[in-house]
Amino acid sequence: MSNIKFSIIIPIYNTEAYLARCIDSVLGQSHTNLEVILINDGSEDGSPRICDEYAKKDSRVSVIHKENGGVSIARNIGLQKAIGDYVMFVDSDDFIDEKSCESFNRLILSVPDVEVVASNTKMIVNDSFYYLKNSVINGKSVVSGYEYLKEQLINGKLTTNIGDKIYKRSFINDNVFFFKEGLRHAEDEHWCMRALLLAKKVIILDFVHYNYVVRHGSATQSDFQQEHITDMIDAYKDLESIYCDIHDAELKELLLNKLVNNFFYVFNKGKLYKREYRELVSREFCNLKPSTLRNKLKVLIFKTNKTLFYFVFNFAKVLRAKFVYKVQVKN
Repeated sequence: MSNIKFSIIIPIYNTEAYLARCIDSVLGQSHTNLEVILINDGSEDGSPRICDEYAKKDSRVSVIHKENGGVSIARNIGLQKAIGDYVMFVDSDDFIDEKSCESFNRLILSVPDVEVVASNTKMIVNDSFYYLKNSVINGKSVVSGYEYLKEQLINGKLTTNIGDKIYKRSFINDNVFFFKEGLRHAEDEHWCMRALLLAKKVIILDFVHYNYVVRHGSATQSDFQQEHITDMIDAYKDLESIYCDIHDAELKELLLNKLVNNFFYVFNKGKLYKREYRELVSREFCNLKPSTLRNKLKVLIFKTNKTLFYFVFNFAKVLRAKFVYKVQVKN
C-alpha cells in the first residue's frame, strides 16, 4: 500500500457560512487520493446547493441528501458508503490542514496496520486560539488503546473530539462499529472511548491536523436543554457499563474517575437536582470508584442529598473564583 486512500465524511446541517471553507480545506489536500462524502442532514439553508455544486466540480465528491436525523445517523451513512483505507470525520463548520492526508499517509506507511492515528487540534475561539496536544509516549511508536488512554488520562491530555483521530476502515468493519443512533450530544466521546478500548495499535502524530471552530450557536456551545442532558446521561451510562468490565485496574480507575467528573459537570450545568430530573438521574449511577479524594467526597455528598450536593459545590466554585481574583489583583 503505497498511496493510501482516505474517506472523509462530513455531516452537514445549516452551516452554509462555513461549508465552503471546510470542503476547500479537504479538496485542497496535497495528498489527492481521497473521497469526500457530504451528508446533507436536512439543511434548510443554502448548504444543499453548495454540496451539489462541489459534486459537479470534483469527481471525488459525493452527496447524500436526507431528512434531518442527527449527526450520528449521518456519520453512519457515510461509514456505510466509504471505500477508503482510512476514515476521517470533519464537522462542516471546522477545517483541516492542507498537509493532513500527506502526513497521515507518510506515518501509516512507516507503521503498517495501525488502527487509530491521533493528532493535535487547534481550537479557534473568535480571534484567539489555543492547542490541544497529545502526550507523546516516550520510547514507543505504537501502543495499544489501553496504553494510549492511560498516558493521556494521567497527563490530562485526553481529547474525545472525533476530528483529531483517523480510523482504519477494516478495524471499524471488523468490529461492526457505528455511532449510537439517537445520540445528538456526547456522541464523539461515546465513539472515541469505545474505539480506543478496542484498538490494538494506536500511534500519535505530533501534527496539528484539525481546526476546531468554537462558534456561537453550535451544538457544543448551546444552552443545556432536556435533549442534551438525556443524551449525555445515556452516553455516560453506556460508558459506565463498558468501563466496569475492564480488567486493567489502573485504567478502569482512571476512566471511572473521568466519568464522575463528566457526570457532575452535566449535573451542575443542567441543574439536575430539580424534581423533573428525578427519573433521569439515579444515585446508583455513582456507585463508581473515583480515584481522587475530591471526587470521593463529591460522590458521598451526592448520594446523601443531590440538592445539597448542587449548592455546596456551586458555592465552593464561587469562593474559589473570588479567591483567584483576589490573588490576581494582589499580584
